[in-house]
Amino acid sequence: MLRSKDQILNSETTNIVRHLKDEKIKYPNIEFRVFMVAPKVHSDVADFFRYKAETDNAKILPLTINKTADLIKTMRK
Repeated sequence: MLRSKDQILNSETTNIVRHLKDEKIKYPNIEFRVFMVAPKVHSDVADFFRYKAETDNAKILPLTINKTADLIKTMRK
């Protein structure tokens, strides 16, 4: 179980960005969008994704499970 913001930031966020970069190289003609869905999104994780989205020209969005459910419900209407 992750106990600190450092563990959260280092556990999956860097892997997500790395996988996105790998896929962009593999498939250069596809525009990728990445959603990271988690029970809670620490503000440092959100800031990291905003930074990487700007510096890597990527579309990355961290969402809580509740926010994701709300978006899906809104899209169904």
